[in-house]
Amino acid sequence: MAIYKYLLITIVSISLSVSSFGNSTSSSNTVESSSPAPHSYKSMPSSASRSRVTWGSSNYHISRNIQTQDYYINYQNNLKIHLREKKPLANPNHKVVILLAPLSIPSLISFDISKYSLMDTLAQNGFDVWGVDFIGQGTSSYPLEMQNNPSPECLPTGCPLQASDAVLQLESIVDFINSQAKTQKNTRNKAVSILGWSWGSVVASMYAIKHPKNVDRLVLFGAMYGFVLPKPVARIFLGPYTSPSDHTKFSNHMLAYQNVRWEMIRGHWFVMMDGNESIVSRETVDDVGRAYIKADPNAVITQRDTVDILANPNLSSSTKINGSLRRATGPMKDLFAIWTNHPIYDISKLTTPTLVIYGDQDLFADTALFGKLTHVKIKKEVKLHEATHWLLYEKTRPTFNKEVIKFLSANH
Repeated sequence: MAIYKYLLITIVSISLSVSSFGNSTSSSNTVESSSPAPHSYKSMPSSASRSRVTWGSSNYHISRNIQTQDYYINYQNNLKIHLREKKPLANPNHKVVILLAPLSIPSLISFDISKYSLMDTLAQNGFDVWGVDFIGQGTSSYPLEMQNNPSPECLPTGCPLQASDAVLQLESIVDFINSQAKTQKNTRNKAVSILGWSWGSVVASMYAIKHPKNVDRLVLFGAMYGFVLPKPVARIFLGPYTSPSDHTKFSNHMLAYQNVRWEMIRGHWFVMMDGNESIVSRETVDDVGRAYIKADPNAVITQRDTVDILANPNLSSSTKINGSLRRATGPMKDLFAIWTNHPIYDISKLTTPTLVIYGDQDLFADTALFGKLTHVKIKKEVKLHEATHWLLYEKTRPTFNKEVIKFLSANH
């Protein structure tokens, strides 16, 4: 296949990162009827931790009949989680939606890019929308291990921001959102809906299983659970993380974080497009790229960022690389297990009403996921044609938005 040929040609340029309008057609399958991962990370708090807002440099503004507020909530050891809320000034539907991003582009960037903002679209349709940057992402605090340069190796207990750690953070986030509603005397239902994209879908599902009464509806977009990547793809995306002594296991000597350049993410996107330039305009790709490079102003290259060292052997460990961001290794450790068909949680325990939506050219999504929702009574599957893992920005975007809004608006 042409796509595998392209993958092999571009193996060096994309070997260390995993990611990335008009009418469209889709197919759907609808059914209507009425344990966290074992690893933990030293920097992360216990489930007993609770959040507290700090106003400091919070931003507040109103535009296009949408009210926007940024919050920084305390977590542990003076670490802060950055949240952004967008809600309509009129005609709210009193439904809260939390958006969780993939491993390679933080939520407050990925879901709020001008002209393509899912946060704006949902707020304009009445939702109270929250974007989340977990610890070690975007404009939230970074654990000590991700502040060091060069990066240290992961601790024996795990790597930063594995899904089990993100679930603990999400517990504090949901508590904070509910406390805000109580302060504002909002009469909405306490349960929230969660949309998880890629690795974010893993966190969303794990949280919903752990706290089923807290979640109204789930949207799993480009979602993963457990399957085997095709060998040519696995060789590129899993090879750099594989243990030299056991090719079925994640290496015990991975760095706590990597600096990932936009060019690598863009390369993944183009691989999935497989030469079909009608999927997304170059202007849109450039818009997403401009947003990406602003996500982490403190990213630097380390001596073990192989891709850039191969391209320029004169780079030092303190060289600033524009257009990159620090990416915690924890999500990649989760995906290594998932993409070698070793799920990190039991999806058969999920009972929350769920929409599964993905593109037919998405190499990372588990296309058999819908059939694994054996205890979900209200569920729907939508496959968008000529769409990739990044369909949020592609020509399928109007259909994606329509399906998400319709599902989230429904009552049980």
